[in-house]
Amino acid sequence: MRGPAQQGAIVPAGDRGIAAPVVEPSVEPGPQPGPGSPRRGVPRLLAGRPAGGGEERQPGDAKGGGEGGRYEEISVRDAKLVKKGLNAPKITFKAVNNTKQALLRTTFRVTGTYGILDEYGDLSEEEDQIDVFLVQSGDLVAPCLLPGETELELVPSSSDGVVVSYRGRDGEEQTFELGDLRSFEVSAGDSLERADPDDTGILDEGEYEVGLKIRGSVDKLVAEVTNRSDHRWREVRVYTVAVGKDGALAKRTGYSVIDDRYVRPVTVTFLKPGETKSESVGIRNELVSYDIDHFEVLRVEADREDGE
Repeated sequence: MRGPAQQGAIVPAGDRGIAAPVVEPSVEPGPQPGPGSPRRGVPRLLAGRPAGGGEERQPGDAKGGGEGGRYEEISVRDAKLVKKGLNAPKITFKAVNNTKQALLRTTFRVTGTYGILDEYGDLSEEEDQIDVFLVQSGDLVAPCLLPGETELELVPSSSDGVVVSYRGRDGEEQTFELGDLRSFEVSAGDSLERADPDDTGILDEGEYEVGLKIRGSVDKLVAEVTNRSDHRWREVRVYTVAVGKDGALAKRTGYSVIDDRYVRPVTVTFLKPGETKSESVGIRNELVSYDIDHFEVLRVEADREDGE
């Protein structure tokens, strides 16, 4: 069931005799952050590269411009299946924004092919969407793609690693993880909005300071936000994710349609340059089944007004 897509990278994922090179670590592992210093682990979580070494399948590469040289606003390249490292197994890829504008809330689609045994014991191939999400957002929507390349990574939605299942007419269910796929395709869909690259609403790290604390027994997440910019902020939203002791996404039991590791944003209003305010968001009911060490900042968005 393959739908239309703007641009995709088709990648062989099954064992077809392709060499599996070792990926050198791209980010040096640093000290693990505690609840009082959650920012330290963010680059490793968001880098979209294998961390600490890993095994990957050789990708097929979607050439820029699409079929027949047709111009595409977004292309996908360098998609890989990474079997070891932070958040592995995972798919890493580069989304290339070929425009001069920032593309906001871009949806991606991921399909995979897999071999099944039918009711007669014969092997055949099926294709379907696979159940994964972007580490950067908790769903399949990238918040912002600036002009050029953005590195992203996809991980299984289910805690057991299953990304697709097939039930035949005999009622037998066959399940498949990322490593079981014969191939997969990552394709870019539509972007909800466009913006000037300097006016996306997403703050640069130098424009703010955020301290995160867990209050109670995973009862509330408190964000202390300092405005380091020259602008007043009518409203600022801090997006976070729950992280385990190893710096990867917090482990969980069971499966739900909504990934509760990505809690709703902590919102602070009317913040002047140099000013600090704290707000909290309740999280206990959402995260009782997670092994949480701390929270990390994914991004900070602000509605700016003229500075003084």
